[in-house]
Amino acid sequence: MKNMVQIAKELNVSAATVSYVYNNKWREKRISESLADKISEKLKQENFRPNFLGKQLRLGKTMTIGVVMPDLNTLHSLELLNGMEMVLAEHNYFTLFCNSKYGENEKVLFDMMLNRNVDGIIMMPHDSEKYLKQKVCGKVPSQESPPLVFIDNYIPGASIDFVVSDNKKGAFNAVTLCLKKGRRKIAYIGTGSNLAACNDRFEGYSEALKRAGLKPDKNLVYRNIILHENNIRITMEHIFNKEQKPDALFVESFLYFAEGFKFLYDNNITVPQKLELIGFDDPDYIVKKMLPGEKLFFRKPLPYISQDAQFIGKTAAMRLLELMRDKKQKALCIFAETETVNG
Repeated sequence: MKNMVQIAKELNVSAATVSYVYNNKWREKRISESLADKISEKLKQENFRPNFLGKQLRLGKTMTIGVVMPDLNTLHSLELLNGMEMVLAEHNYFTLFCNSKYGENEKVLFDMMLNRNVDGIIMMPHDSEKYLKQKVCGKVPSQESPPLVFIDNYIPGASIDFVVSDNKKGAFNAVTLCLKKGRRKIAYIGTGSNLAACNDRFEGYSEALKRAGLKPDKNLVYRNIILHENNIRITMEHIFNKEQKPDALFVESFLYFAEGFKFLYDNNITVPQKLELIGFDDPDYIVKKMLPGEKLFFRKPLPYISQDAQFIGKTAAMRLLELMRDKKQKALCIFAETETVNG
């Protein structure tokens, strides 16, 4: 296979001109369309592939971005990844995706990214707050540490850029909607009490109750449910076996509420007749997957708080590119708007 210099010589143009056409920058370099077409055709004929190893050596970059997420199996995660990839691929970066298994492998994967000399890292911090603070924000941070952007969660007090949903406002709006419908015993069920983003959701829940002259009932708040076996269902049994049953339920994320839907269905707790149900993320896929399609369970589509995951992914990737160009920028805290759907 011919290299770029050989192709340029055969076309009697500079290697830079061929490079501009290959990277689709010929317009800004004022190369004529006819010449660009000629070069493009030649590149196709020669089945040209760039020598990335040589490029990496010249630029001192690996052209690789590391992405560490706690769960790659949800639609939300896939949309986040898609948003990142749309931006990074456009800039010729290869993306290395890793699953930390809810933080279990977070430290190992972060160190692995450093050892592979990735040019930047996007990650959702899950269970390594102290470690990451020391690694990235210590008194003598490593000069070799690549730029880092947090996505979907953040570490309070750390000078690290992040892009997350406005979780507090989203939860506030969700609970306010329940209150407007006359519900007063609003339970809270969640799994992320160790995550700043989920703490923001609880803060929004609490603030909405406070505005209505209420306060969270400790008998109706469950925030530290471990995603293992049927713990969600066990928690639902605790909530609904009490004498004072809730008339509404705020779910931190419907993505992990499959057993909760099963419990409501099995116990004939109809929505919204007996229980107003609302939470983050579209529940439609989970409901259809877990419940018999021929039986009517919900009288109408469930309200939920929608996150623009693709926008968050894109924004995080664009911010990382900015930091890779200039590491000395002040850390940005970016909160993406949420939307109440079917409210």
